[in-house]
Amino acid sequence: MRRRRRTLARQLIGLLLIVLVAACSGFTIPRSDPLSKLAGDWGLTVFVFGGGQFGGPRCGKTDRPGSSPVSIASPGDGGVSLAVACNDGSDYAFRLKRDATAHAYLMTVKSKQGISVDDFPVAYVEGQGWKGARAQLVEGKEVSITATVAPIEGQNWYGWTMAVLPTADINRRLDDIQRPYFRADLTRRK
Repeated sequence: MRRRRRTLARQLIGLLLIVLVAACSGFTIPRSDPLSKLAGDWGLTVFVFGGGQFGGPRCGKTDRPGSSPVSIASPGDGGVSLAVACNDGSDYAFRLKRDATAHAYLMTVKSKQGISVDDFPVAYVEGQGWKGARAQLVEGKEVSITATVAPIEGQNWYGWTMAVLPTADINRRLDDIQRPYFRADLTRRK
């Protein structure tokens, strides 16, 4: 029993020395990157809500009904992105990247309909995704908008929903939303 305690104590001291040397040399132990949750193969479905609209273009390449298959590469360069052409002649582009200087994330969304943003600051909260709000000019008028990348889940699928919309419209019924906004869902089977 004594020998076992000594061995355990030596192992613990060795581990502490490794951590101490690593900390003194500026080395950081990597943590799981939240952006990696967005990487992989997904089904993409887009919607336009509000302003009397419900539906939207079909974005991505597919010859079958349902979501379009898309892939998002691992965040090796500090960000993830997706760019697809839509059947109405428009494009949809999404990028989420780390901003090391601000210890936050920056979200960019480009779409023909809805609100587009460029390097919009969002914060990550485990289990809730990324979210940020700020005032921005929309059609010449300053409006408070919210950008979000939030987890979604159904009985047999899970994924992420990405949207930029007026903050005032977040909890409104679809019939009461005056300005259309664009939402993209990434889903895959459980």
